[in-house]
Amino acid sequence: KPVSEAKKLVYSRAKLEGGRNLTLFKEALKAHSGNLARAWRRCLDEDGSMFVTRVELYRAARMLRFQGNVRALWHALDMDDSGITSLEELDVAAAHTLAQFKKWSTQRSGSCQELFNEIIFMAQNPKNGQVNYKQFAKCLKKLGYQGPTKELFQSLDLTGGGLVSGEDVLFLDKWKSPPVWLHARPDHGALSQFKEELCDAFQATGADNPFVLAWRLLLDPMESNRVIWKEFAEACRQLGFKRNVPGVWRALDVDMSGYITLKELDAECDNVLKIFKIWAERTFGTISKAFDALDEDGSGELTYREFRQAVLKHGLPASMNLNQLLSCLDLDGKRCISRDEMMFLTDWELDEDPVVDKSKSGSPEAGK
Repeated sequence: KPVSEAKKLVYSRAKLEGGRNLTLFKEALKAHSGNLARAWRRCLDEDGSMFVTRVELYRAARMLRFQGNVRALWHALDMDDSGITSLEELDVAAAHTLAQFKKWSTQRSGSCQELFNEIIFMAQNPKNGQVNYKQFAKCLKKLGYQGPTKELFQSLDLTGGGLVSGEDVLFLDKWKSPPVWLHARPDHGALSQFKEELCDAFQATGADNPFVLAWRLLLDPMESNRVIWKEFAEACRQLGFKRNVPGVWRALDVDMSGYITLKELDAECDNVLKIFKIWAERTFGTISKAFDALDEDGSGELTYREFRQAVLKHGLPASMNLNQLLSCLDLDGKRCISRDEMMFLTDWELDEDPVVDKSKSGSPEAGK
């Protein structure tokens, strides 16, 4: 079901304001506790439930004397609108480390508490049932743990004093249902099948680039160029794809950012669109003004020929592959670009600069 332009605008503004406040809040948490995982336990999730409600967040913000917009902050943390927020929405890397350790400990020893008891038994001269990092890492290595020990220790060290006790791991045993994708392994075979089914589903529309069409209409209908796990899982449900969805997610979210962009699905198209967005906004100010300038006859659409002539006239970099750009913009395959087909770039978030091939020269060719 298409998302209205008004809803997209509201979402975009809330996302932008929320992102700013989340950055400030994370800085405040780190200043208070040293790292986000420790701050989660000390400032936010005081009952150890691994969930934080709006009330708990507001209380933490008051305790930290946070001066930002707490309402916007909440919406940034509760990205899936579940009414609660969890560690993976604040620090996905720490959540992944802890979830993996919990799964390994439970499979090996029955619980994290029992695993820690083994560590205490193995450690030389533990101090009052506590171990330092050197003892912790040495014991885990002997027990066969292959995860990141330093990050794990820092997440478990509640006081920041360099010691971890049995009480410091109890919250992991209370964590009843970590999201399945946190401890899933990347499944590249399932990812290949997912791409095939995605392509088959959208190839019939006549669009030159079914991946971009699928991204815009199915995966990222809010047009932010960021898709979180809940949105991805829902897209897979609508597609009818069922093979190891968590493994596909992990294969796409290589950097464990907690979200995916078009880059993870089609890096070349993502790069072309980013280059065009940056050029259009630098040259004309906004995507809307760019379309108005390129649409010289005011018809409300640009044929491929008109588009090619207009962008070259206004100085689009010669390295741009116009055939590919047009295939990314032309959703319906009618060989012309409408305002709506360009406007989605307005709210696209750019996590990094695009790659520009400076070895190419001359004017790129496009379809007539």
